[in-house]
Amino acid sequence: MAPRELEILQLFTQGFSIDRTAELVHLSRHTIVSHRRKMMKKTGSKTILELLAFSQKHGLI
Repeated sequence: MAPRELEILQLFTQGFSIDRTAELVHLSRHTIVSHRRKMMKKTGSKTILELLAFSQKHGLI
């Protein structure tokens, strides 16, 4: 995953919402949703919980 995706993933791990994540990294809500969608596609995840589980299992977080 790209460095920005990993940064966003870390914030999701901490329980931040899409809106709060967007504020913290100074991006639009739409951009955060796009990053999340790309990460989920790369990992074959259908939910954010699956994405987080995959990321933990593979040492990304």
